[in-house]
Amino acid sequence: MALSVDSLSTTYLSSLNTQAKNTASSAKIDKLTKGTDSLQNTSYEELEGTMKTFESYLLEQTMKEVKESMKEIRGDDEDEDPFMSQTKDMYLDQTLSMVAEQMVDKYASRLTKDFTDQTARMYGIDIPDEKAKNEEADASEDSGAAEAAADVS
Repeated sequence: MALSVDSLSTTYLSSLNTQAKNTASSAKIDKLTKGTDSLQNTSYEELEGTMKTFESYLLEQTMKEVKESMKEIRGDDEDEDPFMSQTKDMYLDQTLSMVAEQMVDKYASRLTKDFTDQTARMYGIDIPDEKAKNEEADASEDSGAAEAAADVS
């Protein structure tokens, strides 16, 4: 008798766990969908700021992984005080975050522009440089057509 009750409770808990995961997944999907809808109402400058933030975060995470890899290679964690370790990690994380931001601002302008332009194209956001180029091309086509018409007359 105990086996059947244990089996039922295990099945029930498993079912609840699956249902909770499905609910969480659908909530994430809804959030992402709403997020992409709001991108279409975003300015190019806001998108560029978002891309810089993303690049900073990506670079920061890369530097943190390199730091952790170096710790494992050297074996630094063996005799360290846990409080000092946490304090040092907190300040180091803040420093890495600031360094990553500065690196993106100083060195990654081309990559940021490429990311921003591609995302703007995907969501139909006007790109300032392309808009100016398109207006210049239209103006040169109009002047070329006017010159051709004058030559014909």
